[in-house]
Amino acid sequence: MADRWEIPSSSEPSPFHLPEPVSRCTYWDWSPCRICFEALPDITSIHPLQIYRWWNRYYDYTSECNHVAVPWLIVEPFLLQYGYRLMRRGDDPAYVGEEGDKLWLGDHEQAKFTSPHTYPAYDRSGKMVFIKTVPLHSQDSQEYDIWRMLDSPKARAHPDNHTVPIREILYFNPDFAVVGAHPEPTDARLFVVMNQFDTVTPEEVTTLQPGYPFVHTIEDLYQFFLQMAQAVRYMHDLGIAHQDIMDKNFLIDCATPVDRCYVIDFQLSLYFPKPWTTPPRILIDAEAPEAFRPTKPYDPFPVDVFCVGTIFDKMIRAFQRSGWTSLDELNDIAQSMRRRDPEQRPTIHAVENRLQDLIKALNLAAESNHA
Repeated sequence: MADRWEIPSSSEPSPFHLPEPVSRCTYWDWSPCRICFEALPDITSIHPLQIYRWWNRYYDYTSECNHVAVPWLIVEPFLLQYGYRLMRRGDDPAYVGEEGDKLWLGDHEQAKFTSPHTYPAYDRSGKMVFIKTVPLHSQDSQEYDIWRMLDSPKARAHPDNHTVPIREILYFNPDFAVVGAHPEPTDARLFVVMNQFDTVTPEEVTTLQPGYPFVHTIEDLYQFFLQMAQAVRYMHDLGIAHQDIMDKNFLIDCATPVDRCYVIDFQLSLYFPKPWTTPPRILIDAEAPEAFRPTKPYDPFPVDVFCVGTIFDKMIRAFQRSGWTSLDELNDIAQSMRRRDPEQRPTIHAVENRLQDLIKALNLAAESNHA
């Protein structure tokens, strides 16, 4: 089977569209727009190629939403060539306004989709997909190499690999010299096309509705937690630390007989080839006590455990508020994963084994009740 992640040795230049230069932001929040404030403080307009070449460095800051539509508009002719039309505001039946032909990006007040690296589109049949841009030749991210590893035929055959399925991978190779710009190796990038799946991020939460419609029973909750643990354990077995585990980076495929959990977003992930003589140590800001503005290197793998435990804790609390009982053992697991001392947390292997034991006990209890 051909490696769909392999970069072609030669290809025709990809089509692109260069929008007009954009003005500097007039909007500032607690985190000012780095594009205007940090990189380009002394000019009144910004060339679109400068914004394109900053694409890898964008975050989900509201203040940068004024610019993140520009790179997508640049690559739009290329995506159309493959039958993918980017979503416009007018595609939403609820939208009322005179700018229905604009992307949902590009305006902090209308930024329905704030992620700068993933955007919804429609294929030729009208089905919605999501397209993720992946940098090549990046010194700041291992996303390409890690996603390629997780999407290999061998990895895809493993039942515990919960990497999101991929429809298609597109290689964008523009020649910006035709508009007078000096070409750079990082101008080329990939676009990964994925089907639309339900998100794990809770919907509208009420006292009676926890906000997770894919969970109907306690067994559903156990199974979902087990799938999350399997997803992260499989990555850890390969030497991959996800580094950005949160509910929005997990998806649910409710079309399968057993709702399938998928993990996404490897932009911050790190690969440490095994075997190790000692655990790896890094010094990068992350969502765990030892990794928040760290002053000394830490092991990234317990950080993943802490973050999975945070999702568990959030969901358990939501179901407890809705009146669910018999969640004490799940709660004990979640709290052990969230211990401040990383050495006191269980490994993700131990979490997976404990969840499997609970599911077996639950099934035995159900069989006894039916006997």
